[in-house]
Amino acid sequence: MNRLIAALLLLVSSASSVTGQTQRLPIFVDYSGDDPVGTNVVFQFKEAVRRSASYELVNHQEGAGIVVSIVTLGVDGSARTALSIVGTVAYLGCERGREQERSALFLHNLYITARERSVESGNNLLADLDKAWADANRKWKQDWKQEGCQSQSGPN
Repeated sequence: MNRLIAALLLLVSSASSVTGQTQRLPIFVDYSGDDPVGTNVVFQFKEAVRRSASYELVNHQEGAGIVVSIVTLGVDGSARTALSIVGTVAYLGCERGREQERSALFLHNLYITARERSVESGNNLLADLDKAWADANRKWKQDWKQEGCQSQSGPN
């Protein structure tokens, strides 16, 4: 577990590697649903992650920096879906000047979308996840600084 947290912190704290290439944060998508619209939206979301310069889609939860859980449920026959997306992450936090392992829910959104908006919806899911991740990192940096942790392993 400590190695996973250390690996995640290295990914989060450094946006570029020694070669100057951007390191991508690994995302695992856990999907539950069998409606055609939801399945297509999740496919489009995964494709948006694959095209992303910031994130990398991985096939296993172990080693993932972010776990995204998506549940869909068809409504109105096969024309629309209700979709829930939750983003969680394990990280090294700081409390009272001491580092400690934490996990956090940083995104929980509910949507209803239609078949004809599947591509747009998949892209919007990634945009919402990206914004929530940036907001959470900003908050964790402030908490880290306010709590007096000086370690380089904190969120940067």
